Amino acid sequence: MNTNNGLHKIKIWKLLLWLLLWITVGDVIFALIQVPLNYPFHIYVYTGVGLWLYIQFKKYNISFSHLTSKPSFSIPELVKVFGVVVVIKAASFASVLVLWNVIGLISPSFLSGVTDEIMQSSANQESSGVISIYFVLVVIIAPFIEELLFRGVLLNNWCKRLGTLAGVILVSLTFAIFHGPSGFLSALLASIFFSILYLKTKSIWIPMAAHSFSNLLSFLIQYVPFQNGTPSVDDHTESLLLMKSLGVYSGVALLVILLFVIVIFYKMYPRRSHLPYRFY
Repeated sequence: MNTNNGLHKIKIWKLLLWLLLWITVGDVIFALIQVPLNYPFHIYVYTGVGLWLYIQFKKYNISFSHLTSKPSFSIPELVKVFGVVVVIKAASFASVLVLWNVIGLISPSFLSGVTDEIMQSSANQESSGVISIYFVLVVIIAPFIEELLFRGVLLNNWCKRLGTLAGVILVSLTFAIFHGPSGFLSALLASIFFSILYLKTKSIWIPMAAHSFSNLLSFLIQYVPFQNGTPSVDDHTESLLLMKSLGVYSGVALLVILLFVIVIFYKMYPRRSHLPYRFY
């Protein structure tokens, strides 16, 4: 049993100041050694967040075991969790297609520009080393650090102060904003699901696993289809027509998926539960 009450002493505004300093120093270092500000810099930023969390945990005598318990999920239950992640990812792609087509109605050149970018990505194949670094970043580092921060620290604190439902909504909105406008819906749904998993299982390993699997799906979709050589003009035309034709179908699919996800969230939401972190 955890008799420590130090978690509430962690102040996120201090993290923001720390990150501002950390990123500023990183900009200078990466400029001096002439390293592009891409995946290595993202790893550098996540390292800064992890270091800050480590310092705070040591300062307030918080152990990693205070934030989690031994995973109690069986393999079939974990498979169901991954199935929900797949559904959420489908909602993300459907929402992006719908958004693109809506903007395309306002600005017809928009869809063509998006298609150009996608086809250009398929032509500019990255090296295996760069892809490996990106894999480690999105599938291993990001899920661990983000879940430790958003679920382990923020969710516990905000649920304690504001109530469970308000805490889940606030941390999910923060998580979605952190991931930017293009991935807002996907990040929002995913964060709600990860938060429910953490509250229900009281094991941060479960949302970490779900988060890692979600990012793995994004990684595979981003890189696997784009290793087919240089696209042609015909490929561009076909892709543009396909994107337009999928707009309406994506809208219908998005509504169905959202209703399905809401039902899942409602059924999984813990009716009676204590916070994973024990406040005394």
